[in-house]
Amino acid sequence: MRRFLLASILVACSSSSSGGTVSSDAGPSTDAKFDVSSPAADAADDGPTGPASITITSPTDGTTLTFDGEPNVPVAFTVTGFRLSDPGFCGTQKLCGTVWIKVDGDNCNEPTGNVPPRNVEGTQSPLTAHLEYCFNSYVGPHTIDAELHDSDGVLVTDGAGKPARATVHITAKVAGDDGGTD
Repeated sequence: MRRFLLASILVACSSSSSGGTVSSDAGPSTDAKFDVSSPAADAADDGPTGPASITITSPTDGTTLTFDGEPNVPVAFTVTGFRLSDPGFCGTQKLCGTVWIKVDGDNCNEPTGNVPPRNVEGTQSPLTAHLEYCFNSYVGPHTIDAELHDSDGVLVTDGAGKPARATVHITAKVAGDDGGTD
């Protein structure tokens, strides 16, 4: 019995050592080079070297969306030269943080804590923009921006020193609305 217990303890200890990939609540990194998602591991890694960029892949610019219910817009994106990671998991990496979706500048966003307003923030594509946050009716034209923000909430710049931002324009309609005045 003692040998069995000792063998079980040794197996448990050897399987809990971190010789491979470390995982956390932050989820996997979207940059295949950086598959370790723990604060200690990230602090020892310089991270991506940029330039940081983001592209909105859906919806496409000029799209008209018709809603029959909640006016939610899935915003799909791709990111390069930047590591997407939840706050607290970037260590000293400069090109690491989250995507912020903003709708109509600050007109369709909610303030969160002590940082500027945004519609939604996250690390996984797609993120869902909520047009019901608009101060006026959600029906009509909207500008959707996807921005890269570092772990301190600062807007990241691309290789040319411009904000790492992608923009599309959409029009929102209510199902059954022909656009006329009743």
